[in-house]
Amino acid sequence: MLELVTIFTSDFLPDVDMMKSFLESNGIKCFVANEYIVQANWLYSVATGGIQLKIRQEDVAKAKELLSSKEELTDVKDKWEGPPEWTTTYCPRCGSKNVGNRVGTTKWSFISMLLYFLYFPAFKENWYCFDCGHRWKK
Repeated sequence: MLELVTIFTSDFLPDVDMMKSFLESNGIKCFVANEYIVQANWLYSVATGGIQLKIRQEDVAKAKELLSSKEELTDVKDKWEGPPEWTTTYCPRCGSKNVGNRVGTTKWSFISMLLYFLYFPAFKENWYCFDCGHRWKK
């Protein structure tokens, strides 16, 4: 009979999937237990022991060796430095990156609704700087 050993547990499915992908890419067959139970009702996570990643007994030594070299398993958010410079919008007044866009309707949309009882939306995109309050069109 095949004996499975729990090598990793988490309440968060992407963590388990990342670990499963890492182990499978290194030749270790994996099985995820309690995945659907925890997704259906996350409060059952405590009762079931979370989402469990199980492997065969004979693969435990190899998996522990792979997992001990955690350099490859660092979080992506630790390495992420933000969007590339060409995608970043800057405030033309103060140069801040703390900007956002807001989509609103124009005054012509409102006038068409009053005159014809029909609403023809005409959207415009405005950018707003959260640091200095400047508004502009891009």
